[in-house]
Amino acid sequence: MKVLFVYPEAKGGITSYSLNVIDSIFKYYKDVEIVKCNYDESNMHNLADYIARNRSIVKQAKDYNFDLVHIEFDYGYYGFSYGGKGAIDLLERLKNNNIVYTISVHNEPQIFVEGMKVLGKDSTPFNKITALVQKIPYSRKIVHNPLILGTYASLLPLDLKQNLTHNDNLYNKDNLVIGLFGYIHRAKGYHEFLKFVVENEDLFKDIGITVKCLFLKRLDRTSKDRIEYEKELQAIASKSKFIDMNIIPVDPESYLEFINNIDVGLVSLNTMTQSGSITELISKNKPVISREHKNIAYLDFIIQYRNEDMLYYIIANLRKLLKDYNFEKQKDYIIMSSPYSVAFAYRNCFVRNVLPKLKYRKAIGAIIKYKNKHVMIKKWKIPFYDILHGGIEKGETTKEALFREVNEELNITPKDIEKVKFIGHFKYFKPIGMQIKNRSKGTDALVYELEINRLPNLPTDEMESWQYYTPKLKIYTSTKQFLDSVGL
Repeated sequence: MKVLFVYPEAKGGITSYSLNVIDSIFKYYKDVEIVKCNYDESNMHNLADYIARNRSIVKQAKDYNFDLVHIEFDYGYYGFSYGGKGAIDLLERLKNNNIVYTISVHNEPQIFVEGMKVLGKDSTPFNKITALVQKIPYSRKIVHNPLILGTYASLLPLDLKQNLTHNDNLYNKDNLVIGLFGYIHRAKGYHEFLKFVVENEDLFKDIGITVKCLFLKRLDRTSKDRIEYEKELQAIASKSKFIDMNIIPVDPESYLEFINNIDVGLVSLNTMTQSGSITELISKNKPVISREHKNIAYLDFIIQYRNEDMLYYIIANLRKLLKDYNFEKQKDYIIMSSPYSVAFAYRNCFVRNVLPKLKYRKAIGAIIKYKNKHVMIKKWKIPFYDILHGGIEKGETTKEALFREVNEELNITPKDIEKVKFIGHFKYFKPIGMQIKNRSKGTDALVYELEINRLPNLPTDEMESWQYYTPKLKIYTSTKQFLDSVGL
C-alpha cells in the first residue's frame, strides 16, 4: 500500500507529530510505504500559490500511482488567512480526480469555533471548510479530539524507552516548581494563571511554590495579537518574584529540558483542543494540574480545576494532592498510547479506505499442452502445482507478455510453440494481507493453451518441477475450479 502523506511544514506540534506518526508506521508495518509530502506555506503569498501546490499534490498522486493520499489537517494551516480555502481546494481536487484520501483532524469543527470565540475572532469565513470537514465520513477520519484520543491516536511522544518513574517524595520538597509552558497564544490562558499568582503571592510563599514559565514564539507567526500578548505576559510576570519567565524561539531541546526540571505541570487552556502540553507532561510522568474541560474528562488521574476558588484549594493543598496522585494509572495511560497504537490507528484507517478501491492486476496465464497431456508446474518451496501466470509489463501486448513468461519460467521459446488458443479469464482473490502488500485485489489472467513440441526445461530460478495433470495432483483450489470450468 502506497500512501502520500501530506502534512504542514511549520515550527509547530503538528509537524513533529506527523513525522512521529510516519516513523511509527515505518517501524511496525512493512506493507505500508509512506512518501512524505510537506505543505510548506512560507512561500505561498496568495490563493493562487495554494492552488498551484494542490495541483502538484494531485499530479504526484496520479503520476506515481498512489493508493491513497493522507492529510494531517489543522485549521491553522492550509490557507488560514483565506478561510481555509487552500484545504477546500485540495479536498475538492482529490474528490474530482477520484483519488482516495483520509484525513487526520487535529481540531474538530466545534472545537475550532469555540477557540475562535475565546480569541474574539470571527469564524464565519471558515464556514465552508468546517462544513466540508463535518461531511467527511468518519471511516476516512482519524480524529484527534482528546475525548477519544486514546481510541484513535495519541499525541504522546513516540519514544517510550524513557524512564517512567516519578519522585515518590515530591510532596516533601521544600520548594515545588510549577511549570507553565507552550506556544504564545491567548487561548492558552497563561495570563489568567499568572495574574492568580500575582494576586496570591502570600499563598505561594507559604506553601513554598515557584512558577517557571517557558513560552515559545513562532517566528512564522508574528501577528499583532501575539506580539501584544507577549508584552502582556511580560508585564504580569514582572509584578511577582515567584514567577520566572523566559520567552524563546521554538527550541525542542530547551522545551524538553524545561519539562524534566519542573515538579508539576500546569495547563491553563481556555479552549481544550488536543493539548500538546498535557500530553508532553503525561509522557514524562509528571503530575498535571489542568483547567477542567469536557474534552479531557477521560483523564481522571490528573488534577483539574474549574475556577479560581478550586485553583486556590489545589495550590493550598498541593503536597497532599501530590501524595495521592495516581501515577500508576497515568503510567498505564502512557503505555496504552504507545507508538504501536498510533501506527495501528493510521494503518487501520488506510486499509479501510484502500481495500474497496483495489483492482485486479492484469496478467496472462498459460496452460501447457504436450502430446495431448496438460502440464502443471510448481514453484520452489511451494507444495502446490499450478498453471503458469505472470504480470503484463508496461507497454507489452498480451502475446508479448505470454511468450516472455514461458521463456523466463519454462525455457520455452516461440519456436517451441506450435499452437496458441485463448481459453478464458482466470480471476482469483489474494489473501487480504497480500492485497495490502501487493496493492491489488487479486489477478485477472487471460489464459491461453499453448501446444509445445518439447517439455519445459526445468528447474529455472523460479520454477522447480513439472507434472502431468491428473485429478489427484495437488493443485490450488482456485486453479482446480478454473480447470473444471473450462473442461480440463
